Amino acid sequence: MWMVGCCGLISSFCGDGFLGINVLRNSINMYLVNIYSSCFIRKKRVLWDSLVSCKLRSPRGEWCLGENFNVVKMERERKGSALSINRLEMDGFFGFIRSLNVVDPPPVGRNLT
Repeated sequence: MWMVGCCGLISSFCGDGFLGINVLRNSINMYLVNIYSSCFIRKKRVLWDSLVSCKLRSPRGEWCLGENFNVVKMERERKGSALSINRLEMDGFFGFIRSLNVVDPPPVGRNLT
């Protein structure tokens, strides 16, 4: 992907907890977003709202979000943590995924959390 001439950088954008670039690759408008979310639910909600607003303001394109959301969508995704599961946080994250209209592919091999 990062070969010279492979894609053209259109713009970059950032907010509290994320950094993204908008590129054009093979005539496809793409948004690649690196996320590092806070552990605090209030800040997570601000991040989620910011990303939804960012997507709504942006020209049409494909979105790829990744890295660390510090939350799981389903209880079975959490492994090896002594922390209790916060159902409201999981429901909020699930709503965030739905509102962005993105696909959350299942982990392959091992769980990541």
